[in-house]
Amino acid sequence: MNGVVKLTDGEEKVIDILKKNPNATIKMISNETDLSVRTIQRILVSLKEKDLLIRRGSDKTGYWEVLDNK
Repeated sequence: MNGVVKLTDGEEKVIDILKKNPNATIKMISNETDLSVRTIQRILVSLKEKDLLIRRGSDKTGYWEVLDNK
């Protein structure tokens, strides 16, 4: 993908949270952003599709890795 990837406000909020706390859960992100758990799930899928985020390890003990795409 060439150029700058456009992010929604929600995606930017999630990226900022995960940069500060890679171990954040969907529930924690939801509480911090006032977005629903389902919305956070959709945002995480979108960020993974844009190659900006990957999950390392298992769902229970893993963490999020934010990839710099600049």
